[in-house]
Amino acid sequence: MRLLSFHVLLIPLFFISCKKDSAIPNKPKTVCGTEGWPQGNWKIKFVVNGLVKPDSINFNINDGQTQFGTFYYKTFIQPSLILMDSTNFCGDKNSDIIIKVYNQDTTKTFTTTIFLNDSLIIQKTGYGYIFTVGQCK
Repeated sequence: MRLLSFHVLLIPLFFISCKKDSAIPNKPKTVCGTEGWPQGNWKIKFVVNGLVKPDSINFNINDGQTQFGTFYYKTFIQPSLILMDSTNFCGDKNSDIIIKVYNQDTTKTFTTTIFLNDSLIIQKTGYGYIFTVGQCK
């Protein structure tokens, strides 16, 4: 009898203790960057032009740091030129829009251009390593 009463207590205790917790609801993020920082949405276009293929090109916003807004980071290895890409960016005002061109042959010239909402914000011509930065305004 004693053994039976132990099992009668143990079985309900097992089912109560193994009850699954309810899911924690996801709270939608109200901003797409740093909380409390001015936000915006921009159409960004990257362009690289030249007569030969560079070793590599990197297009990115904030070096891919997602805490400042939506993610954008692309690398192209020996791409044919003209190289263009665009994205819609939601994030912090004054976020950095970056083009990096790498080429070991420093006699070859490349032109980098960044457009923000279809307006030219920066254009730079150089060779070897070109680092072009614009900002979301």
